[in-house]
Amino acid sequence: MDKYLLVGPIYDESFLAKPDESLKEHTDWVLKEAERLFDIYGSHFTEREKEFVRLACLVHDYGKVNRLFQEKVRKHQPVKDEIYHNFLSPIFLNISALKEDFTENEIKDLVTAISNHHAREDNTEKYDFREYCEKNLKENVLQCFHEEVSFSPYYRKYLWFTQPNVSGNHPKDWGSYAKLKGLLQKCDYAGSAHITKLEVFSREKRGQFLGNIEKMTLKPFQEELKNLQNENVVAVAPTGSGKTEGSLLWIGKDKGFYTLPLRVASNAIYERTRKGYFYDEVTILHSNALDILSKDDGEQNEIETRYETTKMLGYPLTITTVDQLFKFPFQAVGHEILFATLTYSKVVIDEIQMYSSTILACIILGLKYLVEQGGKFLITTATLPPIFLDYLRKYVGDDRFIYREFLPNQNEEILRHRISLHGTDFDDGLILEQAKQLKVLVICNTIKRAQEIFQRLHESTSSVFLLHSAFIKKDRQKKEEQILNFEGPGIWVTTQIVEASLDIDFDVLHTDMPLIDNLFQRMGRCYRKRPYSKSVPNIYIYDSKVGIKEKNKGFYDADIYQMSLEEIKKYDGQVLTEKDKLDMIKRIYTYESLEHTEYLTDLEDKIKSLQESFPGRYDKQKADEYFRDIHDYVVIPESVYLSHQKEIFNLISKYQESRNIERMRIKSQLLDYTASIPYYQKSFISGPVIANISRALVSYDEELGVIYERYNDQFE
Repeated sequence: MDKYLLVGPIYDESFLAKPDESLKEHTDWVLKEAERLFDIYGSHFTEREKEFVRLACLVHDYGKVNRLFQEKVRKHQPVKDEIYHNFLSPIFLNISALKEDFTENEIKDLVTAISNHHAREDNTEKYDFREYCEKNLKENVLQCFHEEVSFSPYYRKYLWFTQPNVSGNHPKDWGSYAKLKGLLQKCDYAGSAHITKLEVFSREKRGQFLGNIEKMTLKPFQEELKNLQNENVVAVAPTGSGKTEGSLLWIGKDKGFYTLPLRVASNAIYERTRKGYFYDEVTILHSNALDILSKDDGEQNEIETRYETTKMLGYPLTITTVDQLFKFPFQAVGHEILFATLTYSKVVIDEIQMYSSTILACIILGLKYLVEQGGKFLITTATLPPIFLDYLRKYVGDDRFIYREFLPNQNEEILRHRISLHGTDFDDGLILEQAKQLKVLVICNTIKRAQEIFQRLHESTSSVFLLHSAFIKKDRQKKEEQILNFEGPGIWVTTQIVEASLDIDFDVLHTDMPLIDNLFQRMGRCYRKRPYSKSVPNIYIYDSKVGIKEKNKGFYDADIYQMSLEEIKKYDGQVLTEKDKLDMIKRIYTYESLEHTEYLTDLEDKIKSLQESFPGRYDKQKADEYFRDIHDYVVIPESVYLSHQKEIFNLISKYQESRNIERMRIKSQLLDYTASIPYYQKSFISGPVIANISRALVSYDEELGVIYERYNDQFE
């Protein structure tokens, strides 16, 4: 490795990297963390990749020998006219020697990763480079390394781009560049922290965890996934096949990320893994993760360390929501650590059909990048539209994943659903009658409709409850716990938030007609694992047409909605088999059927936009907004703000005075009083509370949630 540097080792240890740490000490720490990473997950890297990571770690801070930097760090005050150290470090690379063993693109990856390992604007061009280095580096380099260096800006010919990347210059292979930069940053962060938090891993604990799963009698689907651990897999299997355990067996002893569409589903699987299978090296990552981790056993400092390690993706198994992972196709500066970690991991994507076109575009291209750089994926779902397979074959590669479809034998299948199509509105009388003895689930396509139906039913019974996304956090958490533990009889009125991976099991479902794949997800909340043998329906579907896109309103594609309705009509009054469901999906979600729909046009536009992206086009905040495809505002409803004014003021004051983990903890408490409102309701927003939280002039009711009416006339 030394032959690729123009200088030898650091001889003078008086040069500082930080006020309390020498350059040599810091470099040694970073290299140590790199070796620790390779010790745990080294089989996922080629020797060539390891060499480049070590080289980047070794030289990344050499630019700190700069006289001005040393003056700044010793006197603890800023200096003028400093070229940032990350833009000076590449001058110590021996480009000529590198050219003998590596390609030009590889050298560009290395030079650019070192130059950009801090997100700073490149100010090099403001100075005469040689003159600057002669004045500020020459003497220090000789003292530190016992070597003289020709301070040539030649390395800059090997920069893919500088920051900010306004020119749009794009690495030939963004994945290889981002992997190297992300690994450098991850090792640098862990080395700077002086705490072993880069990767947590116990082979003994992982073996015990997998053994606990295998104590159960494995189903065919689970056995198959266990046998496909070395493959990328797309697997379709009905509810009750044991997808969670099968996915965990597929991850095996590798580093894994298990993604789900909803936080509440992530929380349930986290608890199941941690307490049900006694595995303490699992963590959870989403916007409310700190709350969940705080409930675990452990001292305050242990919980804080656990949370910091979680944010750095340091655990061997992370249960998370998909928005936490698949932002990286935007190539925003700062997402490279995330991508680099995924390249030596396995990623499970549960219920891929639940996502919007923007998220699907990110997943499709994200999987392409991951597979190219060594990562592995498993897509597991009960209903997979064939068009998703077409796009995976096109972008990931037909020969890079295995497709498996698990359908029960006709004699072995548990028949769970008999359907009935009704008119445009819910049959309140039937619902109320059924609810005298049964657990009845009502799923509406919008919050407003759910509130209206709840109020109608509430006039006749007190055994009716409401759940949707527009409750403040503390009320929503209570309701989620209530529905998970609901034993009936009675009625729960909900929205699509219960569709995916929520382990509830009702006796009867009444639902607005959504798109066909959403419908099957909703049906999975009724007779989830039980056989249904009665001649009367247990699934009632209403052609309400609520939520269909029209004049910039709605969210369901009108063409797909109509195709879904025509398909389900063919089975009115019948028992649906898993094959029936897949056949309907396969007839609707083909390229030919969707060719002229807004859905497909939007998906292809999003993929094209991502393909044309380049590092620096999006910042992290913009990528978050585009990715989520939900321009929601986090708000405190005015009535909540006024009724809890003292508590909220107290939390705001503490928030402003605190830092780091304590600030996040206080913000988490403040979020208890917040709800989400969609971007098209932004006219209700009245002003900021703290960063990313605003006041909204909306009414709020503990039973109904947010009501989009002005709180009172004084705000008009």
